[in-house]
Amino acid sequence: MDRLLLALVLGYLIGSIPFTQMMARWRKGIDLRTVGSKNVGGMNAMRNIGWGWGFVAALADFFKGLAALALAQKVGAPSDGAPPPLYLLAGLAALLGHNYPVWLGFRGGKGVAVGVGLATFVAPLPALLGFLPGLGLLLWTKNVVIATLVAFSLMIALTRWLPHRPGAAWLLIRSSPRTTTNPFEPSVTAARSTIVATLVIAASRSRVSN
Repeated sequence: MDRLLLALVLGYLIGSIPFTQMMARWRKGIDLRTVGSKNVGGMNAMRNIGWGWGFVAALADFFKGLAALALAQKVGAPSDGAPPPLYLLAGLAALLGHNYPVWLGFRGGKGVAVGVGLATFVAPLPALLGFLPGLGLLLWTKNVVIATLVAFSLMIALTRWLPHRPGAAWLLIRSSPRTTTNPFEPSVTAARSTIVATLVIAASRSRVSN
């Protein structure tokens, strides 16, 4: 359990790296917490520092959860004993780190980019089919929160009946000799997806008016 605790702490610290805030400081010299929707989310970054650099920062957020999972494997976090493997908790720790980063006084983003990355790992097909309509809604309404609520809600519904296949990230992590449990058993995929989606939606509810 000491290795699991280490993986959780490292996951949180990875998630708490404020890539969008760092990019905003570098490119424009601004604090994202004082402009636009006043959070360090990727959409606010794109609106205030430009779509190009904002997208780069959001992409870095996307990979936070995957980096946390890979690091959890490196430090030897448990991969057996319960479905899902316990090392997947490191990804959720990264999501919490993004939403409540210690470096920014626990004022982070909505966790959308990190959540999308984790969801893509956990349930690739439901994530894709859920997020495409969400993207269309975002382009139509310009409201990232509403689009997020719809996309993640669809993903939860789709995990109930769509077949589950491992994503590319799983193929990389599976190469570790420590991993013997398949985290894509249908019996637990829906539950994991619900946890990821709930954390993102909970962080977004207070910002519906943005």
